[in-house]
Amino acid sequence: MKKEEAVLVVKREEFERIGIFHGIKIISEDKIHEELLNNKKLSYLPRSEAENNPNFKQIIPYVIFVKGQRGKEMILGYQRSKKGGEGRLHGKLSIGIGGHMNDGDENFVMAVERERNEEVRGAEKSKAQIVALLNDDSNEVGQVHLGVVLITFLDDDDKIESNEDSIANIAFHSIEMLKMLKNSKNEMETWSSLCLENIDELIEEARENKE
Repeated sequence: MKKEEAVLVVKREEFERIGIFHGIKIISEDKIHEELLNNKKLSYLPRSEAENNPNFKQIIPYVIFVKGQRGKEMILGYQRSKKGGEGRLHGKLSIGIGGHMNDGDENFVMAVERERNEEVRGAEKSKAQIVALLNDDSNEVGQVHLGVVLITFLDDDDKIESNEDSIANIAFHSIEMLKMLKNSKNEMETWSSLCLENIDELIEEARENKE
């Protein structure tokens, strides 16, 4: 029998010490590591248990890929196909790449790289910068997950392609186009919608850190 995946979690009470919030909370990379990604506060649970226990938050890296000059940025977007493991997100538009951290990951950076390389190809040399936390307790998916939002800047000629059947219709879009799709179809996953509402601040935070 195949061993069940164990995923990285933090107790909800530890997360709430940072301050209860809904949506995006821009916070420094150092503080996130100190207050949240601290080995003393983290543990692993079988995924089946973690998915149904809101007393814990599963830590999810959520990487947004950005191209273009300031004010003319393009954002990578895709559609989650029915071949993805999370049925509650099938068919949704997304701008975030990422997934669960498991007990095979040595640290957060390696987990981010593993998830990125599993889901897309073409960004192997890029660096992801932590810029914010993402929380949404308004639905059953969000209640058991906590996003760590990262921005990755790419060169204009970098080509990103899907590496999984669950990621379909992958392409770069202007921020204006993504907002139009979000508002007209209402089919964007909640986390992506929250990021898109704050995308200018997230990108600027990453630019300042980079500079």
